[in-house]
Amino acid sequence: MSETKVIDKKMPKTTQLSPPYSEEVDLVCRWRGRKQDADNGLGIATLDGTDVLGCIKFELKGKCAKEEGYGNLLCAKIFETFGVYNPGVAASAFTDCVNCIVTNSDVISMDLEEKKTFFDRLCGNILSLFQEMRPRDVMELMMVAKLIILDYLSNREFIGSVATQYEERRTGRQLRGIKLSRLLLEFKDKLDKHRKPEQQIHVQHNHIHNEGQAIIGSQFSAGGGR
Repeated sequence: MSETKVIDKKMPKTTQLSPPYSEEVDLVCRWRGRKQDADNGLGIATLDGTDVLGCIKFELKGKCAKEEGYGNLLCAKIFETFGVYNPGVAASAFTDCVNCIVTNSDVISMDLEEKKTFFDRLCGNILSLFQEMRPRDVMELMMVAKLIILDYLSNREFIGSVATQYEERRTGRQLRGIKLSRLLLEFKDKLDKHRKPEQQIHVQHNHIHNEGQAIIGSQFSAGGGR
């Protein structure tokens, strides 16, 4: 009777790490005090005075390292969040939202630590809104950016009206807030219509004549509603 021997072959260890999955990393946005700090990544200049306010850039957080494949994974997460392949288009829409808020904030008088806290919180909030609404193409990206800006502007007018002592100014800010809120709802409806797939209704008519022959006619109607 032959004897069967089982040989345990251990696989050699390797130092090469497998690339992380997209689910293992998160897209974040960091603020840098100097423009040069973001030149090696996806730098986003804030306002015209970039040397004063610094800059912001997208980064990956999680099981990843800045090695081979990092850039491709970063672009994939940007596409997942903003719905466009061109990182510059995503950066432009994101910066428009940031600039709208920064222009109404006293950032210049902040020290370095206050700026970092302000921008990290602001960028995190705006990025979360894009991730929640998930634009799927460049048209949705532009509409989502406008929704974020209109929401901020309308809230600013309503909050400002509460702090205003003069009745005329209070009424003016409230009216502006109402107009901005209506415009916000209009853009929301446009976004919903853009996302709603076009329905095609097929209506079939059967006509039976005296001779017993049937004529079948088809009519197509395209529309978004019921």
